[in-house]
Amino acid sequence: MKLLLKISAFAIMFCLSAPGFAQSKKEKTEFKKTAESILKDWTEAPDGFNEYEQANTYLIDLGIRGKYYLNKELLSLAKVAQLMGEPVYKSGPHNKEMNLTSGSFGNYNPKFLKKLQSNLTVLLADKKFVKKAQPFYDKQLKKYLQCFWHSYQYVIAIESNKKAAVTAYNSFIAANASEASYNMQEHFRDFTDKYESFDYDWYEMNTSAVFWVRRAMDGTDKEFSSLMRLMIQTFDKSFLLKKD
Repeated sequence: MKLLLKISAFAIMFCLSAPGFAQSKKEKTEFKKTAESILKDWTEAPDGFNEYEQANTYLIDLGIRGKYYLNKELLSLAKVAQLMGEPVYKSGPHNKEMNLTSGSFGNYNPKFLKKLQSNLTVLLADKKFVKKAQPFYDKQLKKYLQCFWHSYQYVIAIESNKKAAVTAYNSFIAANASEASYNMQEHFRDFTDKYESFDYDWYEMNTSAVFWVRRAMDGTDKEFSSLMRLMIQTFDKSFLLKKD
């Protein structure tokens, strides 16, 4: 199975709306309008949807890949880079659009993520915006971000697991880069099976674990963990009170 875009499109959606880096009142107004248009114009798969090959996924309602396909006019990398003044990736297969057929993965731009963190902190201090965005989060992202939280605790927070996963991924790439993603999914099968029994989707949990290995490899796991915590603390605080 192909890997999802995972948290990247989620981050992109909010960076489009983040007014924190705008210097003038006019710019702040425009970014807020962009945020509200994203919440208003978000598209879900219609009945009879059959563009699975174009979307590069048959799991159109799971993860991020299908969501990105249906909303790429809102989420284009070129638009995000222009608005943020920083490219999303510093290297990798992605250019103006996401390359979903490449066997390699993108390396995120730390400057982009740091700016995003600052912008989100400002945006999410706006209680009216948070209230407006809450239904979107609950429907589209809540369960998926919980997958990322659980997989972070297993893949990144446990240092021995992190080292073992990075070593395994590098060895899979060296042996056959085109099969590395699939082999990493197998690497996390036991972990994923466990959380599937807790009513999490197997595919979303598995690919979120692989995402964290990639972030350990490109050095942005700390930035993404901060973004994840900010979002969950804002929209799903009660979840943090539960035991992992």
